Amino acid sequence: MKSASGGTKILKSLLVLALVAGSVYGIAQSGAWFTDTEILGDNSISTGTIDIKVDETSNTQFNLVDMKPSQVDYLDYIINNVGSNPANIFKVLYNPVNSDPEVSEPECVAENGTWDKNAVSPTPKCGGNRNATANLGSQIRYDMRVELYDPDISNENPVWWETIYMDEDDVRLSALWNDRMYLGMIPVGWHMKVMQSYHT
Repeated sequence: MKSASGGTKILKSLLVLALVAGSVYGIAQSGAWFTDTEILGDNSISTGTIDIKVDETSNTQFNLVDMKPSQVDYLDYIINNVGSNPANIFKVLYNPVNSDPEVSEPECVAENGTWDKNAVSPTPKCGGNRNATANLGSQIRYDMRVELYDPDISNENPVWWETIYMDEDDVRLSALWNDRMYLGMIPVGWHMKVMQSYHT
């Protein structure tokens, strides 16, 4: 995204699994699992397994590049519970990185720089006492919706859904960094669709 506040935002998202059977945590990209068996006399108690499969979209670096005012970028992915226990799913937005590969004249002037339209590369067109501001997280609004599907009923219509953040809530990325956002519980054999949007 390019704006008067400057820069390109690079986001990474992390899924953290809170296991229903215990307090062990895992990372979705690595295929987290947990299993244990306790034997008490003639009785046997088995906790089963947690195994989450997430499509490749969630394991990639997501770049918001040169977004214009009123532009929206989308990122959707699907989480499948392929284990034998239900799993509570949390999402974390982390590792924001700002870079400023190219500066426009309005951005340069807004940051107290001096714009030289005749400058030839590699000489920067924006010089002077420019005070670059890396605060894109406070400029981007974040939406998120989750839908839960039981494949035995339908892969077209969710059995449950929730809009966690809406555009009119005016939730900024800077308010969410490193926070665990609870998405819901996925029963065994079900899958969850996570839909995100980023608004300038």
